[in-house]
This record gives sequence, C-alpha cells and structure tokens, in this order.
Amino acid sequence: MLKQLELVAKHVRIQGKLNMMFSGTTVSNGAAIGVVTATGMRTEIGKIQANVTEAKEDEEKTPLGQKIDPSASSSRASSRPSACWCGS
Repeated sequence: MLKQLELVAKHVRIQGKLNMMFSGTTVSNGAAIGVVTATGMRTEIGKIQANVTEAKEDEEKTPLGQKIDPSASSSRASSRPSACWCGS
C-alpha cells in the first residue's frame, strides 16, 4: 500500500491511517524516517488483544464448558458420597 505524508483526522479508522506503518509492515522500495507513536498495549495490536481478553471474560460458559470447569465440578463433588465400602 502506498503511504502518504498528509495528516489524517485523529479519530479515523485504522484503514484510513494512510500515513502510518504498523508492526510487521514490509518496506519494498524507498526510504523513510519513522516516529514511534505507541508501544505495548497502546498499539493497534495491543488494543485488539485487550478487546479479545475482555470478550473472553464476558463470555458465558457453554454446557460442555460448565461440565469440564474445575470450579463447577468441585461444587457437584460435595453431593457425592465421600467414602465407599465395597465388600466381597
């Protein structure tokens, strides 16, 4: 994608940021001087990671997930007998 020197609006979507390069950008021709504008969780990849983590925390467990969840099984285990006698 060809990059531009013109300024873009502050709240433009990532697709409209034609003057920015992101992590993993491959430069095939030319020269440039870059300025780091964000690192870590403040980058676009960091924002995506935060959204994925938030969505995972909000996600309700499926019936299968509830069956295999250790905290759910421990509450069911208390209703089972704690000892068993087997005679011959």
